[in-house]
Amino acid sequence: MLPDGTPKLTDFGIARLKRLLDPGITLAQFMTRPYAPPEDDHGEYTETRDVFAFAVLTVRCLLARPLDDYAAVIRALEDECDVVPEVHAVLRRAVSRDPSERPRNAGQLLEELETIQRERKQHWLKERVCFLHLAQNAVRKCIDLFGIQDVAQIQGLLLEEIKEVCGVQRRRLPEHMGGEEVNNEYELLTPTLAIHLVIGPNMPEQFAVESVRRLPPALLERLRESAWPAPFTFKFGRAATREQGVEILNAFEVGIADHLDGRRLSKDQIEAKRLYERWISILNAKTDVERNRLRPVQYDGIDIRGSRVAFRLTTPAEVDLIDGIWRVDDSAFRGELDDFDGRTLTLYQPGAESIPLPRKGVLRFDTRAAEEPLVRQRRALEDIRHGRSLRSDLGRFLTRPDAAAAPVSVTITDFFIKNLDDDKRSAVAAALGSDDFVVVHGPPGTGKTAFIAELVLQQLKSKPDSRVLLTSQTHIAIDNAIERLLEASREVRVVRLAADPDRVMPSSRPLLLDAQLEPWIERVVTDGERFLESWAAERGLERKIAQVAISARRFLAARVRARSLADRLNAAERALRGDEPTEADLKTRLTEEELVGQIEEIKPALERARRERKAAEEALSRMDERMAAMSDADLAAQLQTLLPATETSKQLLRLLKVHEDWTQRLANPKDLRPAILAEFQVVASTCVGLAGLSGFRELEFDLCIVDEASKATATEVMIPLSRATRCVLVGDDRQLPPFHGEVLHDAALLDKYMLSREDVEETLFGRLAAHGPKPCVVMLKKQYRMTKPIGDLVSHCFYGGDLESARTDLDPVVSAAFGKAVAWVSTADRPDRREYRAGTSFGNAAELAICPTVLSRLHRHCAAAGVHKRILVLTGYLEQRTRLVEVLRTRIAEWPSLDIEVNTVDAAQGREADVCIFCVVRSNENGQAGFLGDQERINVALSRGKDALVIVGDEAFCRRLDGATPMRAVVDYIERNPADAIVLAGGVA
Repeated sequence: MLPDGTPKLTDFGIARLKRLLDPGITLAQFMTRPYAPPEDDHGEYTETRDVFAFAVLTVRCLLARPLDDYAAVIRALEDECDVVPEVHAVLRRAVSRDPSERPRNAGQLLEELETIQRERKQHWLKERVCFLHLAQNAVRKCIDLFGIQDVAQIQGLLLEEIKEVCGVQRRRLPEHMGGEEVNNEYELLTPTLAIHLVIGPNMPEQFAVESVRRLPPALLERLRESAWPAPFTFKFGRAATREQGVEILNAFEVGIADHLDGRRLSKDQIEAKRLYERWISILNAKTDVERNRLRPVQYDGIDIRGSRVAFRLTTPAEVDLIDGIWRVDDSAFRGELDDFDGRTLTLYQPGAESIPLPRKGVLRFDTRAAEEPLVRQRRALEDIRHGRSLRSDLGRFLTRPDAAAAPVSVTITDFFIKNLDDDKRSAVAAALGSDDFVVVHGPPGTGKTAFIAELVLQQLKSKPDSRVLLTSQTHIAIDNAIERLLEASREVRVVRLAADPDRVMPSSRPLLLDAQLEPWIERVVTDGERFLESWAAERGLERKIAQVAISARRFLAARVRARSLADRLNAAERALRGDEPTEADLKTRLTEEELVGQIEEIKPALERARRERKAAEEALSRMDERMAAMSDADLAAQLQTLLPATETSKQLLRLLKVHEDWTQRLANPKDLRPAILAEFQVVASTCVGLAGLSGFRELEFDLCIVDEASKATATEVMIPLSRATRCVLVGDDRQLPPFHGEVLHDAALLDKYMLSREDVEETLFGRLAAHGPKPCVVMLKKQYRMTKPIGDLVSHCFYGGDLESARTDLDPVVSAAFGKAVAWVSTADRPDRREYRAGTSFGNAAELAICPTVLSRLHRHCAAAGVHKRILVLTGYLEQRTRLVEVLRTRIAEWPSLDIEVNTVDAAQGREADVCIFCVVRSNENGQAGFLGDQERINVALSRGKDALVIVGDEAFCRRLDGATPMRAVVDYIERNPADAIVLAGGVA
């Protein structure tokens, strides 16, 4: 700050201009050694640099002399610093030359030092002895536990356990007895035992050991986290006097009472720590899964279609083997799953047609690519935990949702979307009035995208300079929201982020960042040139001469840049093919994978450079055709003679060089994305994909909307939340939950990380909804997709009757084809009704035979009425889906009035069709429901159809299922509502 109050800011990393705007020297590489670590900062271990600096500063404070170099730091720490061994070990790791050995960040360093300090504090206290007496029932228990008869040996074993590690908690009654704390009764929590102590009325000077239990070490460790680390020694025997023993036990009681009081004060912190550790454990467990997913898949044929390659598998693969990125042995190909039909695996990689691929080979799961989303989630979690998110207190209401503020009252007089129902209007008002979060329950068909669009428009109306982040787990949900938003207002500036443009709906592709990048760059370059023209004119330089000089300089720079990029591309492609021996050195330095990445990065840059060269050449030709035809050297010489020999000309040439340098920086769009994003009101991206953006941690948003939040894990949602000041989570926790893969089904993995299924399954959407203030949680209750008979079934079976149906019309074609909007075509009387097993999946031959019959019947009525219908055939099992595709493919020409899609239920959330046909598949003698017992998935399956729901399967089998099974509830509802639903025999024609 200058004396006159003028603020001055210097950014040492990006400053480029000095005095007359000449490119100057930056201080990005200047640092004070040995306080700054020796390695370059590549972003992976940035936060360990502060740890290193703190440790070096600590060593310096312990000395009476300066530290000259890195070696001096180590020598001083080893030979001169008088610190306890525990602190020495932490400091030694903190100044390691290997950043991976240091504490991850300052928060972890502080936690380690505080833990050491707490433990040392216990040793400073004067030893106080609590005396123990082993009761007879405890002796018997110990004999059973340890197989030892000698009481003295039992006492010695117990004391060894207590001495190793011990925490104390008050004993509580079991939950069925009220769970109350019991006066004068305690438990010592050792590495493997819980030792029950009692102070009896007849022996108030010593503890009686009443019982001993062996518990899992992991459980005991978790219990000790909140227990009192009593600064007492335990011995068997009696105190010197009764009074002395009573005094010690009174002090013991005061100590544990103080601990519990302090614990109650920090209960929120303890719960927060527990939650963060749980989330970290889930990520660790998933990382373990990814690192072990190395089962190869063999293929014996390929079909290359542009950026997609279809691999024909030698043997069928299970669906859980293929989710993610796969690479081909002995090839640079790495593709992302695009489609899988049980026999053919289609992978997507830009530029796949130029990558050599063996016709037969092995596909392997790429663990590095699979772990990258987990790394991004871990970073977001740590940012929130340590207050580095945009909102430093974000972690407070994620761990304590009840601490969030209720929305203030907001009055909205005009709505952008006409006929918006009251539920949505109330939800929009709540979201606008919230300072923290709002959770919106949106059952199927309730118009979640309309709510999102209205909220975005109202936010921008109330605060025109605000920025909104729109995210979801799936691309289709994002694009549907964008489409609805732009239908309501074309004036909103929206940018769409996606690594794979083919996953984006055609309507949203013009909004992609790369599609909007070039016009932005052209505008920036043109604005710079106009500034230079005005600058020159203001200083007396003829405008036309300045224009020619600017155009010539731009053309020259573009031509040089295009030539350089073309040379780099040719060199990389030759190295990848191995065509020339001269490229051998390049190929040894770069792997095939790196070469492919380099090629894919150069290609678009070269295309942009060529377009820039052409535009610059045309602009220069309009002013001076002769100069446009010159060589580089002649054009550079002509530039020197074109301008008069004045100081203004010299300054213009310097400014042209600055402009050229800036234009050169624009050639690398990755560096520009954060700057470009700042110009848009709405940024739309998938949750995890957002974190892959360069400069993600610099993004700032006033509002974050997470659609399908109930399908996202807690740490996935944390990524977008970490960059916003307010959030709205939209979802439906009665439909598909997040995908957790093998974690939920691996008991050993859950035990390893001390996780329960409930821990893994909990989402932030569910947590905030369950524990947040009631005004922060709203529900959209009116659905518009399904006709009333289908809507009522879904409402009754899955939403407790709370879901209302706006549609009361019945489709005449459906009524003619099936008699009702809800029809169950039963296979109960067919001899082939039973399921069959195929690996880990199931199929059903009877349903395979009936589905074409159902489609034929529907087609006849559609053709007679002259209408076309979209049909969605769903099943819970991959085997049945594969067989359905094979069966229906041979007859698809018979049904021109039907547009048919066959898929699994897990792939169907968010989709809808005129008619949904659901194949039950399961039918067996022992009542195993499998997929049919999953309420969320059955809800998805039955809520896709707008005009008709046709269930194909063994209705008698479903009626015999357990009463809590959702398909049993569906059968019961259909039987009780004959006016809306019908059961048809399996031979329906």
